[in-house]
Amino acid sequence: LVLLMPLSIPKWLEEELSGIQTHYSRAHTLQKITLDNTSTHWNDLFIYLRSLPTRRHVLTDPITGYLTRGLTSHDYSGLKYETFPWGGYKNFNEDLEQDDAFDQYIGWLFIVNQREGGLSENGRLSNHWPEKKLKIKSYYADDLFRHLKRNRDRFRVLWQANNVIVYEIITHLASRYPPRCMRSTANMSSAQSLSGPRSHSPMGTPKPVFGRS
Repeated sequence: LVLLMPLSIPKWLEEELSGIQTHYSRAHTLQKITLDNTSTHWNDLFIYLRSLPTRRHVLTDPITGYLTRGLTSHDYSGLKYETFPWGGYKNFNEDLEQDDAFDQYIGWLFIVNQREGGLSENGRLSNHWPEKKLKIKSYYADDLFRHLKRNRDRFRVLWQANNVIVYEIITHLASRYPPRCMRSTANMSSAQSLSGPRSHSPMGTPKPVFGRS
């Protein structure tokens, strides 16, 4: 009990004893917090991810990624809540003017999470993390949404609910199927090879067209 006393100073006493510095204390982290400051705020997302039959690589913001790695079997690359490249974070906001910007992640899941958490009172009081740490929209550039809209055939929607979308990054259709004109040419070449060489008029003289005077 004596050991817990410094961690449980009532707010009224804290105001009375202004000389006591508790701003950097972890005591506030023992208090009850709101659901939008916990993983429960995105529980439906994690339920869906846990329902997938195979383990997948995941591309997303560092908050969603850290929770995904801890609460599901899927792989996320990056340090806890951080975007340091040397920590393995994959920055999905780069080269968005190029349609093939995500080709290196084909087969991965891309979680676009626009469901923000609440302000962190514990973060504000303890200074151990920013108060706005769960305001995750800032991790997604405006150009990203233009890129997604422009390249719908490169992203397959697997699941969505309440401002969260899970995409599967897929091979571009043009890479899987050649253009129609190319297929037609290929079919003609195959037909010619099966029917043998075509006859031509000598010296390139055009054959007569019947029905003309």
